[in-house]
Amino acid sequence: MDADGSQGFLPALIKKYLANANSDLELLASSVQRGDAARFGKIAHRLKSSSANLGAMNLASICKELEVAGRAEQIEGADTLLTAIKSEYERVDQVLGQEIRNTV
Repeated sequence: MDADGSQGFLPALIKKYLANANSDLELLASSVQRGDAARFGKIAHRLKSSSANLGAMNLASICKELEVAGRAEQIEGADTLLTAIKSEYERVDQVLGQEIRNTV
């Protein structure tokens, strides 16, 4: 907590990231299910960038693979990448959640 009693920059940033990432995961799942490669490529790009900014490099790397597949209009294998993204996100969510608890 900051001296003024506010939550602090890092915990607020992490909470915003987690909320946005959860939304992006839902959008990714629906676009992969629909076979909308252009859409899942854009969403994967956004999730890749925000994850990398918070140091979640493994998640960013998997998102990059899905982003590249989306740009290439390659739908095959997207569901496997989505599963890997969800799995890695669960780990990131736990680590970042612990970071929030440690700073409060």
